[in-house]
Amino acid sequence: GQGLGLLLGWHPHQALVLGFVLALSSTMVVVKLLSERGELHTQHGRVMVAMLLVQDLAAVFMVGLLPMLHGLEARDYVDVSKTIGKGAIFVGWTVVMARWIAPALMAVVVKSYSKEIFVAMAAVLCFGGAASSYLLGFSLALGAFVAGLVISESRYSHEVLANVTPMRDLFGLVFFVSLG
Repeated sequence: GQGLGLLLGWHPHQALVLGFVLALSSTMVVVKLLSERGELHTQHGRVMVAMLLVQDLAAVFMVGLLPMLHGLEARDYVDVSKTIGKGAIFVGWTVVMARWIAPALMAVVVKSYSKEIFVAMAAVLCFGGAASSYLLGFSLALGAFVAGLVISESRYSHEVLANVTPMRDLFGLVFFVSLG
């Protein structure tokens, strides 16, 4: 995508944005297609979903870099490098949370047989994701979104969805109001 933009004579920053846009695909569309075909839990379905999740995490970098591209000068590359480093920390922390911490916490909470504690743990994970994103200089919404991805990929995703569906509209309203 970036090469195409450069071939078209675009400014390198504009070409980079084109590369960002063309590099991403819709996770939800692909997952729905795989599910409808009964291929979601096949080996190739799992590989595709894993690739899409990596793309979603790469979007963290892209979102962080886009505002910096406007009026970027040579001295500003230090700021871009810092943003990339913070993005790498955020992605690394997300992987650790998704692989080890969140599943362990959810397993302990499930054993308590308390619906309220289960919902509270899901909320703690979402608010924790939002806070960690904010502490690294990214938006609260981005952190909550990534935490939602972590929960949606856990083996308890169906239980979480069943328990938080009544609150979905309220949180959706808060999300869209926060975006402006």
